[in-house]
Amino acid sequence: MRVVLVALVCSASFVASAGHYDLVDIPDVVPAAHHAALQKAGIRTSRDLYDKAAGKDERAALSATTGIAYADLYAWARFIDLMQVQGIGPKMVKLLNAAGVTGLAELQSAAAEPLHERARLANVGNKYSEVVPPPDVIGAWIGVAKSLRSKLTR
Repeated sequence: MRVVLVALVCSASFVASAGHYDLVDIPDVVPAAHHAALQKAGIRTSRDLYDKAAGKDERAALSATTGIAYADLYAWARFIDLMQVQGIGPKMVKLLNAAGVTGLAELQSAAAEPLHERARLANVGNKYSEVVPPPDVIGAWIGVAKSLRSKLTR
């Protein structure tokens, strides 16, 4: 248990850089067809995209600038919202989404054991991940999530 607590404390202090990727490395999250328009708008990483698409007004401006649908930008920002938690990358977001957690707010209010069970069941037929995180890891994610504020607005 000490190791988990130490990891939790370390994760909270490094949240700003947690789980962010170059867009070219996550074409299953942000389709490659949109990379050029996003790069032209100065967006090269998932952090850049989150910063420019999390807020409603910023998302509308980005949609106007890039020609990318507002709804797509919102969906990507919502996806990236969960990646604020250290240890949650694209595969884990897909697994969490399949388990009913689609944003940071849902993770903050989740309970580890039931979420683990939903994730395990969701993964059975779909194989989002080779390993479903155990309840203690999910509990650590929930703890970190509770220390964060989402920038995402509708």
